[in-house]
Amino acid sequence: NSKTDQSDIMKEILESTQEELSSTQEELEFIKEQLEKAKYVIHKQQRVFITCQKEIFLLKHDLIQIKKFVKDMISKFLDEFRNTSSTIKKKSISLKDISRQIVAKQNFE
Repeated sequence: NSKTDQSDIMKEILESTQEELSSTQEELEFIKEQLEKAKYVIHKQQRVFITCQKEIFLLKHDLIQIKKFVKDMISKFLDEFRNTSSTIKKKSISLKDISRQIVAKQNFE
């Protein structure tokens, strides 16, 4: 009887252990699936990140080009402004001379 009891107890322990192992195996399979999904998501995010890095690089390049263009335009505008200002001063002096000549001529007559 004692052997039968021990045998039954061992059987129950073995069955219980097998159930736990089976349950653990299912949990491990589930975890493995979740890890595969996470791995896929991370890989996808890495590709998106790399694409973003490329876009940022291109935008920086564009920004540098825009800054250079604006700087050149401002420089050209200032040059034109200086030239126009100089021309206005020359014409102003010329008009003053003509005005003096007219006044002198009127006073002479």
